[in-house]
Parts: sequence; structure tokens; C-alpha cells
Amino acid sequence: MVGSRVFVVKERDEWSNFAEFVGAMVAKYADKMDFESLPDPDLYLLKRDMLDWYKAYNRARQKKVYFDVEYVKHA
Repeated sequence: MVGSRVFVVKERDEWSNFAEFVGAMVAKYADKMDFESLPDPDLYLLKRDMLDWYKAYNRARQKKVYFDVEYVKHA
């Protein structure tokens, strides 16, 4: 690995064994997982944010009154 960093945690807790297991599995099967072919997470997050913005826009648009009775009466 280029530029790899190692962090040593001296305090162990109930998650330490699980973290070691996951780290070992990723290290062992990294070439078979083919991380390079995974989709770009930034694009996924942008799509999710755009969908949230669109939903908020539609909620705000539905609250807007398009035809005011007084305006239509006097027009």
C-alpha cells in the first residue's frame, strides 16, 4: 500500500476484536473485492441530495396558493 498509516490503540474494548477481524478480512480479500470498480460515492451522495432538494421544493410548491379568490374575482 502506498502511503499507508498504522494507528495503534492501546485501550481495548468490546469492539476491538471485531475491528481486527474486519481489518484482516479487508486486507486478505482486497484484491478480490476490486474496490476500483465500485461506483463513486460522491456521485451517489449528490444524487441523494438532489432528490431531497427536489422533494423539499415540491412540498414548498404545494403549499403555495396559485389562485387567490379575490384576485380572480377582480381580474
